[in-house]
Amino acid sequence: SHREILTPREQEVLALLREGLTNPRIAERLSITLDGAKYHVSEILSKLGVSSREEAARWQASERPWWATAIAPLAWPWRRANVSWLATGVAGGCTLAAKISC
Repeated sequence: SHREILTPREQEVLALLREGLTNPRIAERLSITLDGAKYHVSEILSKLGVSSREEAARWQASERPWWATAIAPLAWPWRRANVSWLATGVAGGCTLAAKISC
């Protein structure tokens, strides 16, 4: 269930998404900043593995495999991390390995 994945505040925001509220209206309704509303919506999308507010509003717990719920808490440090350097390093390593093996 989303109650196991989302914080209580995110559950409130999801309920408002399901009512079709915009970020400014969510902020107003919950007495939080617009940036706060945007942050919560972003976290909901990430945690539920969806790409739009409409998908989040339609999301049902049965759509998420059991293992995704189990590993979701482990993903939080990496969601915000900038790991583009890793892709560059891997690509560079592959290029170097290809040149050495020739």
